[in-house]
Amino acid sequence: EAHNIYFNVLQGKSADWGVSPWHHYLSSALPRILMAAFPLSVLGFMAEKRVRSLMVGPMILVAGMSLLKHKEWRFIVYVVPIVNVAAARGAHWL
Repeated sequence: EAHNIYFNVLQGKSADWGVSPWHHYLSSALPRILMAAFPLSVLGFMAEKRVRSLMVGPMILVAGMSLLKHKEWRFIVYVVPIVNVAAARGAHWL
């Protein structure tokens, strides 16, 4: 595992399997994974302070993964449950 991190992240060799722009997760991957929950999560984020504090971790993960050139949805799929909580709050606000 440590060798993979060194190879893929530190040496940047994961780019050998393709690169995407820095905004790929926000403009493509998350909207496809979350579908209608994506805009609802934005509403939930704006509607309640507790949701904003809950979303700090997922936002850091997505921002950090956006720094890597090679992007795949499976790298950020772990944020889906928490973003769905924010979407539920957004739906409640509506």
